[in-house]
Amino acid sequence: MKKHNFLRIAVITATSVIASGCSALSDCHATRDEWYTDFGNTDIGGYESNTAEVVFAEVSPDHMSEVTSRLGAKTVISLTPEEARQLTTQNPPDTHGLRPYLVRALSYRQETGAYSVSLGEKALYVTYGMLGRRNCYPVYREGLIVWLANPPKAVIITTGIAE
Repeated sequence: MKKHNFLRIAVITATSVIASGCSALSDCHATRDEWYTDFGNTDIGGYESNTAEVVFAEVSPDHMSEVTSRLGAKTVISLTPEEARQLTTQNPPDTHGLRPYLVRALSYRQETGAYSVSLGEKALYVTYGMLGRRNCYPVYREGLIVWLANPPKAVIITTGIAE
């Protein structure tokens, strides 16, 4: 993973070693957050193998409550560049005319975890993956700011733990 202006840029590939959703946590009887995307309920079918990296920034913890409330039932919201600057403590990248969007995300808020965001023809993929044991980690609703040429057709939100 490459860092650019403190923004994480990542690519999800078909060879990712990330267990999806709470499936890795089945022994703790955790329930999936409704923000999690179950591929069985989409026409996408699974991760696309040909995806492009996306520049993104995490929303500042000071704004997380506001952001999750603002997203509500929406998966993605268009932002102005000023709104994007206000919601993150990271320096915005040179986006060459791309527009900022606020998208749903889920995380375990663990030191060994990080987001990966990539864009395919069918969807934007937002994944939080971490290293850890199969303990019951609480899942937190969060928001990410992504810079794209057009709004995504769909947003796929997953989490995973690899032991």
